[in-house]
Amino acid sequence: MDALVLPLNICPHCHKLLKNAHGVAKHITNQPDCQRAAAAAKALQRVAAVSLGPILMAGPGGQRAAQAQGPHNAAWEDQDIEMSTGDAPNAARGARRPVTVEEVPDVDEHVEQGGLPKKAWIEDYPGNAGRAEGTVGKTSFERQDKARKAAGNSLWAPFQDEQEWQLAHWLVMSGLTQKDIETFLKLDITRARTKPSFESNYMFYKKIDALPTGEASWKVELLEAVGDVVGEDGRAKKETVEVWSRDPVDCVRELMDNPGFRDSIRYAPERQYADADGKQRIYGNMGTANWWWDVQARMPEGATVAPIILASDKTTLSRMSGDKSAWPVYLTIGNIDKDVRRKPSAHATVLLGYLPVTKLECYSEKRRALEGYRLFHLCMAKMLEPLVAAGRDGVLMTCPDGRVRRVFPILAAYIADHPEQCLVSGCQENYCPKCPIGPNERGEPAFSALKDPARVTATLKRATEGQKPPEFAEWGLRAVVPFWTELPHADIFSALTPDILHQLHKGIFKDHLVSWATQAIEDGSDEVDRRFKAMLKHSDLRHFNKGISLVSQWTGTEYKNMEKVFLGVVAGAGDERVTRTVRAVLDFIYYAHFETHTDASLDALHAAWKDYHKYKTVFIELEIRQHFNFPKGHSTEHYEPSIRSLGTADGYSTEHPERLHIDFAKLAYGASNKQSTYIQQMTHWLQRQEAVHRFARYLAWAAPSDVSSEAEPASTAPPGPSHTPSTTTLSETPAPAPVLPASAPRPPSDSAPSGTSGLPLLRLTTSSTGVPHSTSRATSQDHPVPPTLSSTLPNSRLDNTATPRGSDTPQAGPAGAHQQNTIFSGCLDAPGELEGPSPGASRSSRKPPGSQTPAPAEDVEDVWRHGYRLAKEPAYPSLTVTQIVHDFGATAFKDALADYLRRLTGTNSRRAALVATPLHDLTRIAAYKQFKVQLPLVRQVTKNTLVDIVHASPSRVGPRPLRLPVPANMSTVFAREPSSTLVVEPARPFNVARPLAGLRVARVRVIFNLPPMYDAGALGVTGPLAFVEWFTPFHVIDDAT
Repeated sequence: MDALVLPLNICPHCHKLLKNAHGVAKHITNQPDCQRAAAAAKALQRVAAVSLGPILMAGPGGQRAAQAQGPHNAAWEDQDIEMSTGDAPNAARGARRPVTVEEVPDVDEHVEQGGLPKKAWIEDYPGNAGRAEGTVGKTSFERQDKARKAAGNSLWAPFQDEQEWQLAHWLVMSGLTQKDIETFLKLDITRARTKPSFESNYMFYKKIDALPTGEASWKVELLEAVGDVVGEDGRAKKETVEVWSRDPVDCVRELMDNPGFRDSIRYAPERQYADADGKQRIYGNMGTANWWWDVQARMPEGATVAPIILASDKTTLSRMSGDKSAWPVYLTIGNIDKDVRRKPSAHATVLLGYLPVTKLECYSEKRRALEGYRLFHLCMAKMLEPLVAAGRDGVLMTCPDGRVRRVFPILAAYIADHPEQCLVSGCQENYCPKCPIGPNERGEPAFSALKDPARVTATLKRATEGQKPPEFAEWGLRAVVPFWTELPHADIFSALTPDILHQLHKGIFKDHLVSWATQAIEDGSDEVDRRFKAMLKHSDLRHFNKGISLVSQWTGTEYKNMEKVFLGVVAGAGDERVTRTVRAVLDFIYYAHFETHTDASLDALHAAWKDYHKYKTVFIELEIRQHFNFPKGHSTEHYEPSIRSLGTADGYSTEHPERLHIDFAKLAYGASNKQSTYIQQMTHWLQRQEAVHRFARYLAWAAPSDVSSEAEPASTAPPGPSHTPSTTTLSETPAPAPVLPASAPRPPSDSAPSGTSGLPLLRLTTSSTGVPHSTSRATSQDHPVPPTLSSTLPNSRLDNTATPRGSDTPQAGPAGAHQQNTIFSGCLDAPGELEGPSPGASRSSRKPPGSQTPAPAEDVEDVWRHGYRLAKEPAYPSLTVTQIVHDFGATAFKDALADYLRRLTGTNSRRAALVATPLHDLTRIAAYKQFKVQLPLVRQVTKNTLVDIVHASPSRVGPRPLRLPVPANMSTVFAREPSSTLVVEPARPFNVARPLAGLRVARVRVIFNLPPMYDAGALGVTGPLAFVEWFTPFHVIDDAT
């Protein structure tokens, strides 16, 4: 009886008539009954495909390999299916060989890809640090909400409703001038249709000025400088300067009182460990380092330390012409997570004040520079004066959790570049601002103790009294009265933090290393440019198609892009010691960038520092350098101690204050009239901006379900009066647990257990290091990863596990040295083959303010369910084989695909019938431009999920009118090399000793679907295929690189 064939526009399950085949597909997706029926039908097809007999493939020695078992077998493995060997078409060939699975090292389920534990062991501070007072206070938002209700105002007051508030919010944040706002409000369409309650710019800003403001208000103090230059009237010239500032204690109170930081703030120090024995420290936020722990020991019982982080940097305001400048001083606190502090949108760093920028023409040129230094310290001392009493006696503050604590604001860190670090510490710029080493000894690899603040203060005091202490000249001091002498518990020399941007990227790398290495290479810059141009393109790498010698303006982005490939540029081009020096510097830079450190990674940082000093003498031998006594090279000596003291260097990069200049200096200056009173106008503009941000956060806190479009998402604020959560968040403190010995794993606990024999008390927590990340490989017993066979054929590869993954271009051999062609199957559709966390897994137990609410886990999982993402429709839906061969450069495509199909069928006659039709030059094949792969999460590098893009697109003609040719974009990737048994294996753990084990370099030529003339489902091919060309295999690892 012939089978009934339904038209394409009828559902094969419920027989509903639809418009077309696309409508049938949507109908099946949306109807649960039809969806289940389709899944069952597909499972039966897979069973039928398997019943065709075993797939026999030729091995390297002519042996028969076992039957391929890929992910398409998982659907029927649980079914009771009896198959008679006599019915199998290949039964006469004897019993099948047993499945061979290559053994791989066990993966520690408690350790992430980067080697960090998924749950850190915590040693709480033994005292009663961060204790809340007996009273329960109200946060600023609670007080504001209470006052609003008492006045009988609506939630949106002084605006009529949410729509009018959204308009006002846009007018303020859009950057429109007051003249433009006036014009907009006078438009007929605005008056007739929008009808806002404010009809002019004046009325609009009256409402803005009615918004609640913070406690830190602006004040100005006038200082008069009496110079040594005599004026025309015979008197000494005078100059009056303005110091605009806010009370730093009020700034700290606003930060501590902000409910938006509830889930990202801590009140006591702790020590984190990677092991239960407490031998491997973890360093991240300031609270996990040593400074806070040590200072807490000097505080009263129950004190809450607020580590003050200052940053200052002079910036130019004028564009193209003019000499207007500003000198902002920023303030934040180390209680807030560094991931939040670094986000300008979180407003966790506030503007403390503006230092005066003046030429001091009332002084002679001989004294002018010194008086400028003294003016800086005098202004900073007046700006920070409230911290003296607050740091000594403490101040009661309401915290985001509603509890009242006695807070002690203590200066902990100061972010500045080298010239400003010398200005802050009071020394000359050719001396180290942190240690007393001489200017002629800075190139030596020897650690030097930090300067003693008490000794430096005493030396400066003796110098101002007319004495000549030898330390004054020995340490290169300047005759100033430092602003930090009266600040309690402050050590300015340990507070000066690493400056990755100016010291490493711009300093050691660009200004020194690139120049040295270029001179050490034969043909110099011409050879370096040629090598940069020859680098293969990659989605994560910048291609310097014109080299680097002609680039005139460099930014931090260019430095970082150069660093990614510079080792490959210099490798093999000169003395091996030059390459080793470059490698040591780059290793140091990348280790210094770590967002999470351990004792082991800090040891590696130190080893890179020692290697740099070991090999750098090659530049003296080549007569490129005479010495290494430059300040930025010496600064690397202080990175490791600073990280152990204050936390990782990414929390103190000068890139952050430079980004803040845009909001707090340049935009504010652009809103002024640019006349002599521009600083006053800037402070007024900033106060309005902060009021709008504050009101937006209040609305998000008060009615998160009603606020749909705010600068700060509602999901980041803690529950307000009308919003009560029904579930416990991951960031909440775990329940107390029994005390266990320090050597045993300790479950989560609320507080540190009381003393047990002086040993460190450790508790297991996920509060700061993230919850365990599930990986894309199936580890559940409900969804096991089936073993899959692989086989090797001459001149062709079939691999059911090799996953194309982007990487920096490896030195695998000369360009174009491809040996074999490969059709990859399963690598794009088999779960469990991508190394790294599942995209649906939780990334962190804390969500910083300003972050958006992620999509539901099931939606994310659905997008990345195969470990990759691909376009719904192919970019090239109907290519001929001839086009693939010529346009994509896939010269052996036909042969490789034919071999692949033969290996799928083996000697099975029924399978062979499915692929009996030969591949013709005009056969139509659908191809894709690219696919995306999620990279494994490495928290040392970033806590964000990184996505790599693998391209495979041919050359084309550019857009009109030039119609310039656009070259082909074929990604070079690391792929898992098929083993001799061609076994599909789970993702392997990273082997530090053999980082390239099992990997090989390949270029992806085509990403395509199996031609429709072949029944992909019956053949077990459930996803796209990839045609790649292998580069020369790795043989011996180059020790120099």
